[in-house]
Amino acid sequence: MANTTSTLTSKIGYQIRDTNASESSFINTTKILYSGIGSGQADYGVYNQVDLGVGEKVYLDMQALPKPLFDLNPTVNFQKVKAIGIYNEATQTGTDVLVRATGNGLTEIFNGGSGNVRVKAYGVFQYWDVISGVDVDGSNKDLSITNAGTSGCTISYSIIGVTGA
Repeated sequence: MANTTSTLTSKIGYQIRDTNASESSFINTTKILYSGIGSGQADYGVYNQVDLGVGEKVYLDMQALPKPLFDLNPTVNFQKVKAIGIYNEATQTGTDVLVRATGNGLTEIFNGGSGNVRVKAYGVFQYWDVISGVDVDGSNKDLSITNAGTSGCTISYSIIGVTGA
């Protein structure tokens, strides 16, 4: 069994300067999840990068999530999801992606709703529940990411959680 260390980081801030004064402010948080299946722990992670044509979507099934590794294509079955990060790598306006929980949707990350969060070019969608995690089961497991823009784009995602394996 491998040891897993996951580092979650989120930082946003600004700095303003003129000839007489300056001001800066940052929200900068980091949480490390050490190997395990309990509170504040995770035992697996998945990263992938996907090209999406106009109108195309990718489905992320938390019970059968592809994990490309050394030219193999195993799948990961999460019991709990501790963190999700989705990055729209597009560099121009009009290349939005939509993050949704439909069908057997992972609705807990959207407070029980279906989401439909719009992520603009260079934008990031993040969800963290590092203490207890989001329970994954047959009716609470799916996310979709749809290219709602006018040109193709690339998205990358990272999902950290507990498999119990």
